[in-house]
Amino acid sequence: MNKTNIEKSLQKVESKFNKAGGFFLFYNANVLKGEDFRPIVIGETEKEAEEKMNAKIEKNPEKYKDYSLVNVYISIEKDNIGKKKFHPGIGGALGISIMMYSINKFNRINNTKNRSVPNGWH
Repeated sequence: MNKTNIEKSLQKVESKFNKAGGFFLFYNANVLKGEDFRPIVIGETEKEAEEKMNAKIEKNPEKYKDYSLVNVYISIEKDNIGKKKFHPGIGGALGISIMMYSINKFNRINNTKNRSVPNGWH
């Protein structure tokens, strides 16, 4: 695939996430397929997504008490198209980072520090 086609593909991906409301998404990791597999909240920043998730939990803590929350961040770096050398932890033009969250006793989300944070770049 040439650089022009890659740029067009990335523009389509970027446009879809912009229309949806952002690149930070929270999912219930207990539901990985089917009609229920859709983001719970979407934000333009990590902080915005966390605030939206906390607001949902505060309104209905029973609904979310057994959820395993996953924050997915989609990163688009058009300047990295075609590059072959990257700094450690940074990759190609399309990146996906996943971070696990739990809900604490105060009904607030909490970054689960003892779980790994997988990243993927293409």
